[in-house]
Amino acid sequence: NFISSTNIIDMDISPDNKHVAIAEVNCTGIMIRSNIKIISVDKAKNDEQDSIVLNKTGNDGDLIVNIKYLNKNNLGIIYDNHVEIIQEANTNTLNIDREDTLFMDLNNRFIKIVNTGDKAVLQIFGLNLELNKEFEIPEPKEIYVSDNIIALNLGNEIYFYNNSGWLIKKYNADQEVNKLVLCNNIAGIVYNEKIELISL
Repeated sequence: NFISSTNIIDMDISPDNKHVAIAEVNCTGIMIRSNIKIISVDKAKNDEQDSIVLNKTGNDGDLIVNIKYLNKNNLGIIYDNHVEIIQEANTNTLNIDREDTLFMDLNNRFIKIVNTGDKAVLQIFGLNLELNKEFEIPEPKEIYVSDNIIALNLGNEIYFYNNSGWLIKKYNADQEVNKLVLCNNIAGIVYNEKIELISL
């Protein structure tokens, strides 16, 4: 699939390996134009011209930040001002107030951390973008998500939550954490001079 007049921002492959989603942005006009293409892998093997099963253009000025397939074949799209989840023929939308939003990400759900003035709140949304869980957390420096795990890096402490909002583990580090690498059962904690693996 050749891209001529747009820039590719992100891409993802569906869990069943049957579709490839591509997020494109066109910055050549007066307004930014974002576009989502979903390509059928099976159709592309035979006829690449007829392989696009969805070609969706966003509103003028809406900038795609990232995309990710959620459980089953639901495609989550984070724009700079709203979130969309495409479920076959239906699209659910949630507007975002960027002024109070600290972090956003997609795993099997859409998650958002907001600053309410004196505290940070972690919000977990379902596939219909309804608010499922909301609870107060320490304000993190970074967040990491992988499948069913949400990790908050506070610097010398890391909090691990699941998608239901349960605290799985609280880890105290003896020095500043540079980065985390996550999977369902193990976390890799990267320091300046070592990497430590912990079980979840």
